Amino acid sequence: MKKIYFIFGLALAVAGNLSAQTNPAISACKLNNQGGFRLIYNDKNSCKNQLASFSKIGFHSGVTIGAAKWQNVVPADKDGYIAGIAKGAGIFWIDVPNPKSYYSITTPLTEVSCVFNQHPIDPNSPWGNEGKGKGVADPTACEDFFVTVSGLPSCTSSIEDQLLNISTTVAPNPMEEFALLSINGAKEMYNVDITSVNGQVVRKYTNVSESLLIEKNDLSKGLYFIVIKNNENKFRTEKLIIE
Repeated sequence: MKKIYFIFGLALAVAGNLSAQTNPAISACKLNNQGGFRLIYNDKNSCKNQLASFSKIGFHSGVTIGAAKWQNVVPADKDGYIAGIAKGAGIFWIDVPNPKSYYSITTPLTEVSCVFNQHPIDPNSPWGNEGKGKGVADPTACEDFFVTVSGLPSCTSSIEDQLLNISTTVAPNPMEEFALLSINGAKEMYNVDITSVNGQVVRKYTNVSESLLIEKNDLSKGLYFIVIKNNENKFRTEKLIIE
């Protein structure tokens, strides 16, 4: 079956310039030849979707050493910690140009453990809103991110260049029998895919303009992603919950 790894978030849509991760809310690319990396976090595809409106988010992270995850933790309230910078549409960039110095390690970094919070916006209540990944086995559960940061492709594409300049709404959401996808600012025809949380395309639509009626039919209850794309592979995503 056809799968799209991280098209909800940012991988295939940027022509292979981002690494595929198992969670659709996050991916990574290489910043430099010193092991530096960039994480791209899409809060709209996260477990709670609480941080999308913020200008900055806290990056609470550690590294995997051997088989042990969450080592050498750099808290999201430590002086000099790196914050996530909003890039629009609920997307944040987290740039770590010198991981060895940042995490106080001597060996090459292979994996980062992380979660996100609202510390830059509200340092008195940093965990009032947080960002975690959706569980793979249980989409209703929240999980920490574990992101591979070795063997990455270079960060050669701008996120902003890959996002459609449109706004979208889905109502009702959650839906029971049907929902209407409205595309505001539509200037062309779009292809629309509905995908599961595991990346499987479960329904495809072509030549969509300003609106699309989505019917439940054979779709099971749960979380899905609506991926709107044009002929240049620019995209926008929305979450859809079927009850």
